[in-house]
Amino acid sequence: LCDTVYIHGVDRPSNKYNTNNENSDSYRQISYYGNLNYHRNFDLHDISAVALIYGDQITYKGILQNDVLFHTGLTANYIYNNRYVAEVSLMGIGTRKLTEGNRMELAPGAGLAWIVSGEDFMDNLSFLNWLRLRASFGISKIGRRR
Repeated sequence: LCDTVYIHGVDRPSNKYNTNNENSDSYRQISYYGNLNYHRNFDLHDISAVALIYGDQITYKGILQNDVLFHTGLTANYIYNNRYVAEVSLMGIGTRKLTEGNRMELAPGAGLAWIVSGEDFMDNLSFLNWLRLRASFGISKIGRRR
């Protein structure tokens, strides 16, 4: 009976990798997210909406003011006869690092679409099963980090 032992690497003292020294850094992050969805179909109308809330707080070692981001918003879609689409959205983007009274910025958006493939004159085009023309406009905001 013969046993073979292979040694990989070099043994190090356990206190060699102490993370509580001057060069280490740590942070704590607390996040939350929630949303509500609504959808209803009736006759030729289709309505859907989503409301959301998101928060993020990050605490860094040695920094007195935490990074706090807060997002909330609502988006709604309306489709008529599976052909015509209207959508609107409004997001609130906030952070405590902005000046007091100006910590929340709004980011609105709107769009219109025409689902061309739902029209009768598109029925004979077998190579095309989905075609939508869409135009939208929005103002984008980015919550600032450190």
